[in-house]
Amino acid sequence: MARYISREILCEAYTHLDINLYSNKQALQELERKLKPFFEERAKFLLGDDVTVEIKFEPGSLKTRLTVLGSAGLIMLNTLTSYGSFRQGVEALSRDAASLAESANLEVLFRTRTPYCDRINIERRKGVFGRVDDHLSKLDAIGIAISSSDLPRNDHDIQQANALVDRLVDWNIQVSKLFTKLESPDTIACVAEGLEYELNKFTKTFPWSKRLQQSSLRGQLARADPGHHGKLVALAARLTTTVTSIQKDMTARHQQSGADGAP
Repeated sequence: MARYISREILCEAYTHLDINLYSNKQALQELERKLKPFFEERAKFLLGDDVTVEIKFEPGSLKTRLTVLGSAGLIMLNTLTSYGSFRQGVEALSRDAASLAESANLEVLFRTRTPYCDRINIERRKGVFGRVDDHLSKLDAIGIAISSSDLPRNDHDIQQANALVDRLVDWNIQVSKLFTKLESPDTIACVAEGLEYELNKFTKTFPWSKRLQQSSLRGQLARADPGHHGKLVALAARLTTTVTSIQKDMTARHQQSGADGAP
């Protein structure tokens, strides 16, 4: 997997075509001459003038990578003025990056006149914006599932509810992996601050948790199945502890990125 550097990968268009072109250096130079201005003009329009583009060809029979590089953090900060929030900005940039990659792939197919039967693989690679957008969407899905969950009636229900907390733990692990691939202080600070804001809105309790404090329900559960009542209390406490821990981790990451010199 490519490692993001100070100028992160903002999007990448990848095509693997079964055509005999790689050994023809003159044809490759001509292809690059046509692709680069097309790709660069659209990249600067969608993502800003400070981005750079790279085009690489590889054998097998022909693999083409069109990559946009730039400071994702600075672009996201600039986008906030247009969209008003980190979330809306990331969603818009993710869509633009996907559209850019798709148009570049189509241009490669058009310039090489490659028929469908010779197209081995075509990918729109997400880059930083797409990955952050995916994490936001997954966090939303987990939050909706938790907020709409009913009071567990048996061990199976408790296992299902615990699985939601497990999803949140796994989400945090995947986000932590993303940060290990970000080296730009601007990007680390911007992503950490945005995720911190979203996490601070995340629910720390199941919708049924307060009912456990009601003496009538507490007594009913304790009489019917003391063990089940204890599992419900432990489950509710696990969610609260997990969310609080993840929030603290993200706040620390944000504060650290600021201490390292990010705005």
